[in-house]
Amino acid sequence: MDVEFTAGMEDQLDRIEDGEKGWVEILTAFYAPFKATLDIAKEKMRNIKAQAIPTDIVCPKCSAQMVIKMGEKRSVSGLF
Repeated sequence: MDVEFTAGMEDQLDRIEDGEKGWVEILTAFYAPFKATLDIAKEKMRNIKAQAIPTDIVCPKCSAQMVIKMGEKRSVSGLF
């Protein structure tokens, strides 16, 4: 988290509340850089849900090496 960003956003929200700025103006100024950063993140971030972490455990049914995968209701940290 960025403390300076949060403080600045709180200041902007105070200006909206005081009638000094319009919410559309503030939201537009926030959204353009946010969307650009989000687009870069979508492109460059790895998909951890598709990632499989190999283990040294062998499957008793098929003898394949077992892996840890992220699930909808359970995260990797929830397994340990």
